[in-house]
Amino acid sequence: MFKLSENWITEGLMDVEYKQYLLLAYLRDIHEVFNNKILYPPFAELIEHHRNLKTIKNNLQQIKSSEKELKGIDWQNLQLIYQTPDNSETDVIEEIINFSIPKIEEEIQHGKEIFDEVEKKLKYTTVGLVPIYKDVGYFFVQDYPTSDFLVYKYELSSLYSQSRDGNIAYKKLKTEYIATYTLTLSKSLTSIKQEVIKQSPTPSNPAVYSFFPNQIASLEYTIIPIVKRMLMKLVA
Repeated sequence: MFKLSENWITEGLMDVEYKQYLLLAYLRDIHEVFNNKILYPPFAELIEHHRNLKTIKNNLQQIKSSEKELKGIDWQNLQLIYQTPDNSETDVIEEIINFSIPKIEEEIQHGKEIFDEVEKKLKYTTVGLVPIYKDVGYFFVQDYPTSDFLVYKYELSSLYSQSRDGNIAYKKLKTEYIATYTLTLSKSLTSIKQEVIKQSPTPSNPAVYSFFPNQIASLEYTIIPIVKRMLMKLVA
C-alpha cells in the first residue's frame, strides 16, 4: 500500500498539483484496503493525518492574524511602518490543506462505516460467571467461519498523567496471545476455559469473554482491534 509520510505536507516539492497527486494516490489505496475490510493500521493513520492538517491550518490562521512585521519608523509623521511578510509559501500550504481535509474526511467516513458494520455484527458471550474483579482475564475470538478460537489473556491497568488540575487516570489494556483451540463436540468453550486456566496462573475464577465476528474480515487488522475496544468497554 502507498504510504504517506507524516510530514508530507511540508517536505519535498512545494507544488499544489504534486501534493494533490500524492494525497489522491494514498486515499485510493486506503479505499481499496478498506473495501477488503482491513481497517488497522490505515484507519488510525488516516485520523492522525487529519489531526495534523487541522493543527497546521489553525497555526497558519494564527500567523495570519498576528501583527505585521515592523519595517521602520516614519520620524517625520511619528508613525510605525509595517510590512506584510511574503506569504507565498504559506498560501500554497493552505491551498493544499483546504483541498486535503475534506478528501481525508470522506475516507474516514468510509472507514467508519466499515468499522460500524463489523462492530454491529460482532457478538459476544461470557464463558461462565463473571467475577466482580475483571481487570485480569481471557477473551476468545472466533476465526470465522471456522471453528477455531484464538485465546488471549488480558490485563487492565490504570495509568496516570499530570495536568494542571492534578492527576488524570486512564485505562490501558495489555493483551497476550495464548493459543488457538478448535471447538468440537467434545471441546466446548467451557472446557477450553478450564484448560487455559490450568496452564496459566490467574485468579481462581477469571473473567472470560468469547467473541463471534459473524462475517469474513481481517482477523488481525480488523476483528481483533475492534474486539479490544469492545472489551475495554466491558471491563473498564
